Amino acid sequence: MSSQDSQRSTGPVFDFFFLRPVPTAIWIFLLLVFGILGYRSMVKESLPDLEIPEFSVLTTWEGATPFMVEKEVTQELERELRSMPGLKRLYSSSMYSRSIVAVTFEADQDLDQCMRRIQQQVTLAQGELPSGAERPEIQVSSVNDIPIVSIALSGDVDISVLEELSREVKQRLDRVAGIRRVLVRGSRTEVVQVRLNPQQLASLALPPTLIREQIRSHGIDAPWGTFAHPDLEFTLRLDGAYNEVEDLRQLVVARLDNGHVVRLEDVARVEFGHLRETTRAALSREGSDFEPVVALEVTKAPGHDTIALVEQARRVLEEHQDSPFWPQGVEWRLVGSQAEAITTELDRGFTNGWQSMLAVFAILFVLLTWREAVVAAISVPLTLLGSMATLWALGYTFNLLTIVGMILALGLLVDDFILIMEGMHEG
Repeated sequence: MSSQDSQRSTGPVFDFFFLRPVPTAIWIFLLLVFGILGYRSMVKESLPDLEIPEFSVLTTWEGATPFMVEKEVTQELERELRSMPGLKRLYSSSMYSRSIVAVTFEADQDLDQCMRRIQQQVTLAQGELPSGAERPEIQVSSVNDIPIVSIALSGDVDISVLEELSREVKQRLDRVAGIRRVLVRGSRTEVVQVRLNPQQLASLALPPTLIREQIRSHGIDAPWGTFAHPDLEFTLRLDGAYNEVEDLRQLVVARLDNGHVVRLEDVARVEFGHLRETTRAALSREGSDFEPVVALEVTKAPGHDTIALVEQARRVLEEHQDSPFWPQGVEWRLVGSQAEAITTELDRGFTNGWQSMLAVFAILFVLLTWREAVVAAISVPLTLLGSMATLWALGYTFNLLTIVGMILALGLLVDDFILIMEGMHEG
């Protein structure tokens, strides 16, 4: 084969970059700049944001038994939700004071349209629900429901101190842009408990629902219009809020036919207490015994950087710890941080990158010449930077799946560069 035929067989792309070094240098520079810019600008997260057409309809009906919840709440919701087009699966769970209806659509259904359908059907069913049931809440299932980090508050203090501190930290974290939700685990909210006396209620022929409605109707604090006079004008307000436990004890719940006034303290015991424990959190430090803690689970909104959000949460805790409002003897610790896993995978990717570059250089330096070795070794990071620039331009995120894919591609790149440089050397 003549040299002219050999040059013609290389192709126009090879000729352009091989015969025009200035545009080639500019192209390499652009790959370098946009690759670094793409890496620094891309959202880094554990898993990619996936639109999953799965929803949960949550309804609370305080004091209702599972049978009542199933019959009067869950079945009414199911009756309306079953008629939606594109529905794949519907299942429910009824428990004490709570109904959960899980709805799954076909994978090709649009997420926004599915949400509108559920809202319409829930609105239709709401008129059939009991008056004591709260408005149903619709939640969208997402891979972002997995906490990006958990914050453990511990110390040699009373649990009420940790609970109050957790509420303060939660308020600060809720103001951080990109944090979707902060859930408190291991905390028991302090409440006023009303323990009814069944024998006393039966002797007075008073139903428990009457007591509940009286407490609810009298515990209202709301504006009640304006009183206007030529010389005076002031706002009227219905002040029915219970400021003290004694106010609740003295609440009139019924008037008997003989004129006797029945107060709440006559038929119930009113006292401070805690809600029933539903979650418990404990922490073990380096294999030591578990100690009770109050934990805050932080989840992020779609499209936000996990590493940046975890760092912001750390700064919020450090700033609050330096303030005079931080209790003495209380410590905090980040647990289960996804940022650490992402950083570890990134470090692994960079390690594999420079190891591949070194392997290509060593093999070609021994088998061919140092020129081919340098060209092939430089091509490895340039290819990875070009991939990052492309991912950034297309709007993708830098997640664990992307990192694993690039690591696997490195093995193919090493083989390809060795074969290409060997072919060029022989040609």
